[in-house]
Amino acid sequence: MPWPCREVTIRGQIQGAHGQIGARTEDGAGSRMKVAATAVLAWAAISFPAILSTACRAQNDERDATIQAYQDCLHRAAAQYDDQKSSAEKVASAIVAMCAQEYAAEKAVWGKTVADPAEARMLFERMDSMQLRQAVELVLKERQDRANSN
Repeated sequence: MPWPCREVTIRGQIQGAHGQIGARTEDGAGSRMKVAATAVLAWAAISFPAILSTACRAQNDERDATIQAYQDCLHRAAAQYDDQKSSAEKVASAIVAMCAQEYAAEKAVWGKTVADPAEARMLFERMDSMQLRQAVELVLKERQDRANSN
């Protein structure tokens, strides 16, 4: 089951719906309908974001925490196991394996954001395809930071 928080906000959807109602109501009866619709939309704009904002914050906090845990693991592993002689790719492969548990947790959190299994598979494939490249970049940055601090 996907989480209720999406990039598109309820408030934006409500404002879009209000514009559509306004465009369709130009006669006297339509004006009353527009006033009633405006009242309902105003109530929804006030109520739903408050309800969803807590869920969105929790979702974002969990996602941010798992991303940070994985990044922290990669940084610790790179600092500990990079001998500065092995290729960045070899070190990256090793540290990715060392942080597999944190990566699995991150994928699980991202998986909660999509409802469609096919969409989730595509998301995971993209994540997996970028994982080693990002780890190589991290190793190279760690090496550069280490060189700059000496």
